[in-house]
Amino acid sequence: MTNLEIQAAQNEISTLQAENRAIALKINAATAVGSILGLVYANRQGVSNWGKVGYFFAGGTLVAFPFTLSYTDKQTKNTAKIEQLQWQLNHISIANY
Repeated sequence: MTNLEIQAAQNEISTLQAENRAIALKINAATAVGSILGLVYANRQGVSNWGKVGYFFAGGTLVAFPFTLSYTDKQTKNTAKIEQLQWQLNHISIANY
């Protein structure tokens, strides 16, 4: 690999990591919204404090679940590509050592 190819691989790694962070942010935002909606629903139903805790977790889980299902495949593929590129870069640096 030439220096240009190494730099291109490093740039691709950075891009894929940024995509994975964006996916994680979307899932976490959905979880937060679901948790807040769970608390709002619990307050309107007049449940106990432990019931509010339950609705908090249930709301976050129920809202985040579809997001997690839809983005898991892309995140897994990105991570696999990152690992492959890092492996190649590590073996190049070992071979040039």
